[in-house]
Amino acid sequence: KIDSPAALARVLAANLLTEDDLKVQLSQPLLLRQIIERDYLPKAEAFAAKVKDFSEFLAALGPVAPTTPLNLTVTYQDACHLAHAQGVKDAPRKLLRMVPGLELREMAESAMCCGSGALYNVSQPEESQGLRTRKVRNAAKTEAQVIVTANPGCYIQLKQGVREQGANLQVIHIADLLDQLDLAHYLMF
Repeated sequence: KIDSPAALARVLAANLLTEDDLKVQLSQPLLLRQIIERDYLPKAEAFAAKVKDFSEFLAALGPVAPTTPLNLTVTYQDACHLAHAQGVKDAPRKLLRMVPGLELREMAESAMCCGSGALYNVSQPEESQGLRTRKVRNAAKTEAQVIVTANPGCYIQLKQGVREQGANLQVIHIADLLDQLDLAHYLMF
């Protein structure tokens, strides 16, 4: 029941917050703004604080024991959104180091963009290609067998770079690598 300006503001806030192109004209917008800030912003911030990358979650579980050691040398490519926007750099590496038989070799400039971020490969294709080439060359210098990444865009970009350069490297998303280890029965919760 809408029986006050505050009730109306709550209904508006609840129903209109998802409308990106919406323009709302009110004679007294402060009430709506205050209710959004008081009632919705804290909830949104609390929820956002609970959202973690899966690598953070799994790394916090601790070591797991695959049925057989994985004899593989990998290098890890930081995804821009994860490393720079979310500040997650250690969890994926920690997770990789937990895998018996897996050797992690750090590449030069691992935190440098591969050229895919924010659709850079579409808006700036030449610059993107240069970054992609540089990233794959850095990975190849580690003499790893596989480039591991945590972002689908990086995965596609790096696969293209490996093909272009004829590099003797595979590219895999960290979730797919872990899935290949048959760890599902160790991660039941």
